[in-house]
Amino acid sequence: MTEVLDRMTEIQEQIVEAIAGTKTPVANAVSTVVDFVVDYVPTVPALPFAEQIPTPKDIIDNQAKFASKLVTTNKTVALAAAKGLFGVQRGVTVASRSQSGAPQ
Repeated sequence: MTEVLDRMTEIQEQIVEAIAGTKTPVANAVSTVVDFVVDYVPTVPALPFAEQIPTPKDIIDNQAKFASKLVTTNKTVALAAAKGLFGVQRGVTVASRSQSGAPQ
């Protein structure tokens, strides 16, 4: 990889680690709020058609699947645009372009 890509990858890894580091604090905060609410709301009325409501895990799994498809599609579009812009199919690279942007 180039120095620029190495730095980008390093920053991306730091972002992923930061997000992953929120798992425990977020879970603890949710538990604390739930415990507080349970103390003040002794009974929760049954929801009509509750069995038809997806579980939080089902919703999260569905959204993760969607996000994965979205990222894959975005990559495909970006690569197609890059090929059109930089002439990858014709073997023209950014380094072989003149100041005006025209292939040399």
